[in-house]
Amino acid sequence: MNPYNIVWIVIDALRRDVLEHMQFLSKFSARCVVLEDAYSVTNTTDPSLTSMLSGLYPLTHGVVQHGERVEPRHLACVGAVDFIQKILKKLGYATAAVDYLGRWHRIGFDIYASPIRRVEKRTAVSTIKKLLPKRVKMLIRRVVPARTRLGLPYLAEDATELAMKIIGELEGKRFFLLVHYWDTHIPYRFSECVEHGCSFECPHAIDARYRVRDLSRWVRGEWVKKLVDTFGEATLLNAICSAYMYSAALVDREIEKLVSFLEQRKLLDNTIMIVTSDHGESLGEHGIWFDHHGLYEPSVRVPLLLHIPGMDHRRVSGFAQHVDLVPTILSVLGVKHPRPETLDGEDLTAAIEVGSTNRSLVYAEEAYTERKFMLREGRYKYIYSPTPEAALCRYCNTVHGGIEELYDMDRDPLELNNIADQQPDIAREMRKKLEAMTRDMVRKRVRIKLLSTHAKR
Repeated sequence: MNPYNIVWIVIDALRRDVLEHMQFLSKFSARCVVLEDAYSVTNTTDPSLTSMLSGLYPLTHGVVQHGERVEPRHLACVGAVDFIQKILKKLGYATAAVDYLGRWHRIGFDIYASPIRRVEKRTAVSTIKKLLPKRVKMLIRRVVPARTRLGLPYLAEDATELAMKIIGELEGKRFFLLVHYWDTHIPYRFSECVEHGCSFECPHAIDARYRVRDLSRWVRGEWVKKLVDTFGEATLLNAICSAYMYSAALVDREIEKLVSFLEQRKLLDNTIMIVTSDHGESLGEHGIWFDHHGLYEPSVRVPLLLHIPGMDHRRVSGFAQHVDLVPTILSVLGVKHPRPETLDGEDLTAAIEVGSTNRSLVYAEEAYTERKFMLREGRYKYIYSPTPEAALCRYCNTVHGGIEELYDMDRDPLELNNIADQQPDIAREMRKKLEAMTRDMVRKRVRIKLLSTHAKR
């Protein structure tokens, strides 16, 4: 067994195309294995993190929902899952996480710590607003951007500080450390960006004339009100995109601090480091603004860097998914998974050596705002919803893309031209594969539960 430490960094809602804009990580990638075509398995945090650390698709481990929509039935199998932190703990690793999610995410961690949330002092405007009539509040909302960090559980600086403190406490032990950065999740570090007058270029062009209030032309659901409450009615959409990029830059700076700390402690050369995101973020594509619902590329394609001791930099083409991380990391360590037959992921170590993966397809699903399933195989991408009701986005009160979507990713990488009607045979075949895959996942979940019950006896 290779006695490497593991530092697993998750940057919430970081798009794949933002990686090149991050000053430190773009340089650090030259010391890493870069998985060029990596995908998440869903577009919300709870199921994504569960899949990442288990090597199982959401339908296999059962957590298909997120947040307040997670029900007891979704968690029926979670206690039986072989999370990587549980496996490593049995092998003598100290296991720690810097996050705030709690609940089943605590399973297998010796230390599960959340940084203390910094609460902004209320400005005079925000204090007075509470006392004003609704009409006056609406008027203020049009001209005064929100000064809030609503939705950010803590800041990147605090996460890094706590992570370094934990590493110091675990010195001399083999450790597994998960660090979850949240700054690139709405509302981003918007207030600071505005206050500092920062301006960052967005990954794709947005008409500079449009403001938050203009979104009501295209988005009919509750999400527009959320954006108005968060950013202010008169705020330019470009300013929010700039805040997203600013937030990514702040996280980038903190990861540099963490890597420097590992180097100073002479730990980096003996540490596997994973840098990824749980899902991406849409900045207006497909009518999805500053959120990550939808199974389009901005929401499901993710950055994935692996720093592996003794391994030179290389870029690996071909599909990879979050579920591949557990079998790959265990393989690098020289550790056998206790029940490899239950895994959905693939060991990518051989693929890394040759610079190309053999994974033929990638799968993703969503359930939080709409219920859809995705299959990407070769040049084609297929998205399917079982019913028109399930396809209706509860945030935007619309059906994004359609009930059934098919895209030729070679000719249409932005997924703008749905060719499901023009290519019905391809759509039909991909739907059959998708349905067969989901049936297998459900059967596997039952098997995992039975194996666990049998092992307890």
